[in-house]
Amino acid sequence: MKIQLPPFLQKGDKVVIISPSSKIDKQFLKGAKKRIESWGLKVAIGKHAGGSSGRYAGTVKQRLSDLQDAMNDPKVKAIFCSRGGYGAVHLVQALDFTLFRESPKWLIGFSDITALHNLIQSNGFASLHAPMARHLTVEPEDDPCSLHLKNILS
Repeated sequence: MKIQLPPFLQKGDKVVIISPSSKIDKQFLKGAKKRIESWGLKVAIGKHAGGSSGRYAGTVKQRLSDLQDAMNDPKVKAIFCSRGGYGAVHLVQALDFTLFRESPKWLIGFSDITALHNLIQSNGFASLHAPMARHLTVEPEDDPCSLHLKNILS
């Protein structure tokens, strides 16, 4: 199967940060938003990205809603997952790729997000196993991993 690359990002493109897995400290969401905005991108944060339901960043329904909304929005060019942990696997069976196929976008993350990478790639699209919110918040601006991510996306 041939894997399609989503469009590369350009200044002013909209991206979204979501939390499909474990809950995250909201300071890391703010820090990641600030870093990604410094790359010239417009950053939205998923409605439930800072949520909490037990060990997860919201209920399955809430986390699924944020991911599906980002996948469906033709203006969103990339989906940054805030963290892994556990929980992305709960979303795999419920995702609808109808609108995503018309407007593919990058999915970015690692750890438990690998379940989503597998699903996106099995649907024929590339994704990026790359740094997430905590890394983008605590590492300096010249961090090689963050800079490589920025360069790959553009």
